[in-house]
Parts: sequence; C-alpha cells; structure tokens
Amino acid sequence: MTGRWKNDRQDERRELHQHVFMVSAGLVGVCLTVLGITKAVVRLKAIRNFSQDLLAVDALLFLVACLLAYLSLRLVGTWATWAGRISDTLFLLGLSVMTVVCALIAWVTV
Repeated sequence: MTGRWKNDRQDERRELHQHVFMVSAGLVGVCLTVLGITKAVVRLKAIRNFSQDLLAVDALLFLVACLLAYLSLRLVGTWATWAGRISDTLFLLGLSVMTVVCALIAWVTV
C-alpha cells in the first residue's frame, strides 16, 4: 500500500473507533436504564431475572468495548490494532445480546 492509502485507511479506523467509544459509553447507560424498567414491566420473575442478567453482561460488554476503543485511539502499532479488533467484536456481541433482550421483553410483556 502506498503511504496515502494507508493513512486514509488508518483515519477510517480511527474514526470508527471514536464512534465505538462514544456509542458504547451511551449504551452502558441504556442497559442500566432498561434494567430498572424491567422491574416494572416484566411480571414473570424467571424471565425478569434472566433478562436482567443478560443486561448486566451486556453493560459489561459495552464497557469493555468502550475501554478497548479508547486504548486503540491512544496506542500505536500492533496493540492499537488488536484493541480495536477486540473492541469491534465486543461491540457487535453487545448489540446482539441487546437485541435478544429486547425481543425477550417484547414477547413476554404482551
């Protein structure tokens, strides 16, 4: 790769990791808010406990993704690349878990 294309790709990754950093931090708050809401909305205790456990794990996934995205912005070289990749993976896993919890709450509260 030439220098210009490599710099463009690095800029794109940096911008992506900035977005992951900001959105993950916000989604930690969303998980905590939904934890409180499930106490009022979900009446089945087993489903409520399961969804709350998933949301707690989800909040941790987003928190670790946020921290790794921050590290990928601060570090250089191979460490930055690995932190960014793991951050992306945890972010997508967190979104998947959040979707499962939303579906669970939607189907149970009907």
